Amino acid sequence: YLSHKEQAAFVDAMMVVTVPKNETILKQNDKGNNFYLIKSGTAEVRIDPPADAPNAPPLVRTIGPGAHCGELALLTGNARAATVTATSSEITLLMVSRRLFNHFIGDKIRAKRADWVPFLASVPLLERELGTYEHGLIADALTERVLEAGEVITCEGEGAGGSSYFYLLREGTVEERPPAATAAADA
Repeated sequence: YLSHKEQAAFVDAMMVVTVPKNETILKQNDKGNNFYLIKSGTAEVRIDPPADAPNAPPLVRTIGPGAHCGELALLTGNARAATVTATSSEITLLMVSRRLFNHFIGDKIRAKRADWVPFLASVPLLERELGTYEHGLIADALTERVLEAGEVITCEGEGAGGSSYFYLLREGTVEERPPAATAAADA
């Protein structure tokens, strides 16, 4: 989202915050005022089920250095979607306010998510098990790649040693050819 110069300015605007184990960093349903980037330590992210599904299990995951939290409430203006609690003996966070977050990156993230989340929600592999929050995280990680007609996307047998990308076709068509046909077409 940001150029190297913008990234440096964004990091310079952040404040270092240290949180002890078991302290809540942000709480589900509270108003969001800050964005957090984990510098060191770990935290638990817990999303409790909605009131209309009280017997559903909470969604829980652990995040660590390089992970972030708090952006969703800043981007949407909605209440916090999860509770984040420090799980390591101490966690060091880089924190930035809503105002600075939106100044540096908020509009760019909102635009990318507005463009991609509806598409991701329509992909059968992603629509059933994932919600808007997860679709937003995937949208953040996506890199769009435009290919020319006839360009090879991946080859059979590449596996773990070959392509390390997962492709979603947003528009256009693809053709699957057996390896011999691909080799002949490239000759």
